[in-house]
Amino acid sequence: MGWLPQRLRRGRLALGRWPAGPFGALFRSDSHNRLTAEGIAAVRRAGIGRILDLRWARETMSEPSPFAVAPVYRNTPLIAEPGRTRHDHAGRLPDHARRNQRRIADVFVRLGDAPPGPLAVHCTATILRMLAHLNDRHGGVRTYLLQGGATHARLGRIRNRLLSS
Repeated sequence: MGWLPQRLRRGRLALGRWPAGPFGALFRSDSHNRLTAEGIAAVRRAGIGRILDLRWARETMSEPSPFAVAPVYRNTPLIAEPGRTRHDHAGRLPDHARRNQRRIADVFVRLGDAPPGPLAVHCTATILRMLAHLNDRHGGVRTYLLQGGATHARLGRIRNRLLSS
């Protein structure tokens, strides 16, 4: 699915037992490089406060975002790029969650610290699978993020940010 104006989808995100944000707090985006000039203009008019691209650097080089030079854009990979070992290519959520806890917590902190306006996240399917995994296997998202270095104050900002957008 492309991230075209008529197909721009709005999603909701819940952190642990917190209620999901209002419709439109979080935009899910597919590959930005599929956007037409009209689509790029529509995204710019939408007043997005932060575009968070969770892809690896090598992915952003092969399929660059037209927003990469925009002040609202941040490339913050959710998980570390795989190395050359077989273990690194396993692609299993338990391994990623265990080895990338600080990185994952940092992504959520960046969402909470984003400037005003809706949030757009590229690679949302990964983050939603990760949230479900953290809920099921790590005592909940909130507990996991706290153990990953997020503070209670930061979690409050994340919650408020997602609920107020």
